[in-house]
Amino acid sequence: MSKVLKVEYDVKVDGKSIEKIDGVDKIGKWVSEKLNAHAVGYAEEFGKDLATADKPLTASQIRNVFGEVRRIQMKMMDNWETVESSVLLLRPKLAYSAKRASAKAGRNEIHVADKLNAVLSEGLKAVSEGANEQDKKRRFQNFADFFEAVLAYHKASGGKD
Repeated sequence: MSKVLKVEYDVKVDGKSIEKIDGVDKIGKWVSEKLNAHAVGYAEEFGKDLATADKPLTASQIRNVFGEVRRIQMKMMDNWETVESSVLLLRPKLAYSAKRASAKAGRNEIHVADKLNAVLSEGLKAVSEGANEQDKKRRFQNFADFFEAVLAYHKASGGKD
């Protein structure tokens, strides 16, 4: 994707609305440091949007990539080197999925799949920037937890299979 998207939502934490949060800007921090209430609140709004947009994503479309994340997690127990190329290849897989979903929707405007691609690609960049193998594993776990929260909120918001 040539231009950087803003993927902003008003997020509530402890029932209080806070300023808009742009996931493309924040996911790197959440992945590299830790998930917090803002990250979970953002995942909730993001998951809702993916499920309720004019041309929503199906749970199957999201799980296609999430399934690969889970496979990587299972293999990651050995060492990072066994999964590093798989992690790097998640970004092109996301880009392909976004392009395919956008084409299926028949629109030239931004599709929710483009938003998912933008946010998760930034998260994967943060994983790759880890200082060492242990840090990359920790970052990938944070990434997977965030992605799982988005998928859960998508389903809770009526996301179809």
